Amino acid sequence: SCIFSVGDGDWRLPGIWFLPHGSRMHIRAGKHGEDAGCDLEQGLPWDEDSRVVIRVDETGLLETTINEVKVCEAMVPLRPNLAGESLDVWAVSSGNIPAPALISNMTYRSYRL
Repeated sequence: SCIFSVGDGDWRLPGIWFLPHGSRMHIRAGKHGEDAGCDLEQGLPWDEDSRVVIRVDETGLLETTINEVKVCEAMVPLRPNLAGESLDVWAVSSGNIPAPALISNMTYRSYRL
């Protein structure tokens, strides 16, 4: 189920989902249809808060940490962000079963080129 996705219809900057039937995260960035990103090997613990940080830097390095421990990194294609440009943000996607999770204290910052 979709947790969060930022994009413009062609790009995900990034898109984050839980894989079905669990708490493993599926993280993608780049053009839709490309498979650039990370599938975490371990799921988030149930009934515990976790601090998840997903960062895509100006070189295209996508890095994911959970509770200050790096769990994944991958190179992803970059889409230049134009100053003042609007992007769509989704916190749900149709056709997906909602995950039994709570998101709090969420911050999104765009990289600068």
